[in-house]
Amino acid sequence: MRTTIVVLGMLLATTAGAGGPPKPKPLPAGMKVIAKDNRAVVQQGALTVPLRDDDPADFDKISKVELVEGKFIEVTANRCSGALTDDVTRVPLAKVQAKLDNAAGLAAHAKKQYSTAITKFGSALQKDPETLAYATNLMAAQLLGKKTQLAAQTLAMQGRKNVIWFAWRMAVDADLAGAKALKGAQDFAATKPGTASVGKLGTKDVALSTLGGGMAALHTSKPGQPETTDIDVVSLSTGKLLARLPLTTSEDACDDTPQHPCDDAATARITERTKLADTLLASLGFEIKANVFIDVRNGDPVSRDGVRVEFSDDEITAEKNGAERTLAIAGNASAIAITPTAVIVKLNEHGGFSCTGVSSRFAGAALALP
Repeated sequence: MRTTIVVLGMLLATTAGAGGPPKPKPLPAGMKVIAKDNRAVVQQGALTVPLRDDDPADFDKISKVELVEGKFIEVTANRCSGALTDDVTRVPLAKVQAKLDNAAGLAAHAKKQYSTAITKFGSALQKDPETLAYATNLMAAQLLGKKTQLAAQTLAMQGRKNVIWFAWRMAVDADLAGAKALKGAQDFAATKPGTASVGKLGTKDVALSTLGGGMAALHTSKPGQPETTDIDVVSLSTGKLLARLPLTTSEDACDDTPQHPCDDAATARITERTKLADTLLASLGFEIKANVFIDVRNGDPVSRDGVRVEFSDDEITAEKNGAERTLAIAGNASAIAITPTAVIVKLNEHGGFSCTGVSSRFAGAALALP
């Protein structure tokens, strides 16, 4: 009887251990995370990439790095000169590996080793298909490596996911100049040019295009000293941010507002960016709908054109014909515009913790109607 009890106890202990959370593991061979110049960076061989996309420069000391659940890098660190202890950052391993592949691809591209660059950019895109910079990097390497059929396939397969991103990169990247001659490149321009422009697009207006499953463009900004301004373009079908076209950056404005450029060079940069945004809005067929944004900062529901929109702390719900859809948000809705296919949202988006407090910015989003 005693033997039976002991064996049963061992079995129960083993079962409980097997059913518990998996133990953290070390990072893949040769990979490490360190604090360098107060930034958390990932190193592997000769490559170094930022751990986080926002890349804050407030990491004092990294105390622990683990691979959690086999697919997340979890970094515990002290930040903000000791004001924040044991802060945890969790980033998907695949996203970091994609950054490393992309960095290797850029190094090969610079050496005109286009076959290697194609392999590395392709690997980055496979691991992180949401980051379309890898797709346009891949297409550039394919063009310069004389792989025009492959470049056309990349344009056809990846370009339809984000028409404005590809149109933007083809307009500004000299390595993509040959893309305009590819089969299907004509799909990245509207049959009839639009009349929208940055100057005509007011803060209460939205510009709409039917390309790419429907897109909306709106003015956004990041308050600060100084304030920066952009044009956000969002998808009406997926709600995702497709592109953020910069107008005034922090290096351009010397006053608290973007209306006061530092010097003639800053004025020239702003003028050039505005001209590019105007070209993209026109070529992609954007047309302005004036005075369509409704102020919703009071949080009250809005009903218009058979659509009811309600707000909570972490989501927006749209109801039409008895069906509902929700949009998860990290912030507060400032204004909305209701179109026949989607609710366009101007968010006061919480940008996460910084040493000076919680940062925020106005950003565009959309919720497709049911």
